[in-house]
Amino acid sequence: MTDNPQINIKDNCIKCGRCEAVCPVGVFSRDTVSRAVTVVSPHHCIGCGQCVAVCPASAISHSLFSDEDIVAYERTACPSPDDVMLLMKTRRSNRAMSRKPVERALVEKIIEAAYSSPTAHNSRDLQFTLVSSDDKLRMLTDFTCATYARTIRRLQSPFVKPFLSLIKPGVYANVPVMNHVVKSWASGHDNVLRKATAVILISTRRNEMMSSADAQLAYQNASLMAESLGVAHFYLGYLCAALRLAPGKLEGSLGISGTIHAAMAIGMPAMRFDKYIDRGCPEWSEI
Repeated sequence: MTDNPQINIKDNCIKCGRCEAVCPVGVFSRDTVSRAVTVVSPHHCIGCGQCVAVCPASAISHSLFSDEDIVAYERTACPSPDDVMLLMKTRRSNRAMSRKPVERALVEKIIEAAYSSPTAHNSRDLQFTLVSSDDKLRMLTDFTCATYARTIRRLQSPFVKPFLSLIKPGVYANVPVMNHVVKSWASGHDNVLRKATAVILISTRRNEMMSSADAQLAYQNASLMAESLGVAHFYLGYLCAALRLAPGKLEGSLGISGTIHAAMAIGMPAMRFDKYIDRGCPEWSEI
């Protein structure tokens, strides 16, 4: 929630009631006889902007949004459903990257797209950190492999394995993968970052019930924008798994206040795909 924003209905209100209908927290009320709309609970406002975005008469004055913040657009300017479907189907996790760095303007567009994603209760609690120096990138892989090696040692302990393998046998399914990542790094091959020239870390200041979901939604927006810009990228699953195994450790090393939930490796592609794999339509049910 926000701290008591100033919300007023202007004289040019046409009493359509759209603001009341879209508000998720009951800020507005509409008289059943006169149809007039009034502001009854401004302290409930979460700053989502639904009311000012839907008002056809621009009749809502809201202290959280300036006139420049409220941008009119034509739906005909938006991509068609076929265009959107094609973008989603052609998006690939491209790990074949050149050593050419990603231009700052492209990074900014990717992060802007990520921040436009929805967040639970409109918390907007999203932070973005660009990691681009060689020593910091190496730190990410070092952290991942050190965390895996430590986890493997613990799982293989003669005091732990006999009992844990009975109670939670599934935890041992990932040991071969972790071993492979660690041994590859020791031999000079980075299976974590591949040849990415930068990484975008998505974190939240608070680690609440929906924080991880917010970050994953932001990642997907970023992924689609990166694809449209021709930037090779992939989800850093190995790094994110290590983050869950050692919560707070990498954040402390990098000086990030909060919790990292998602990470995107980026670089300029060494090659491009001119075909996509048609995965067909999935089976689905209705209940």
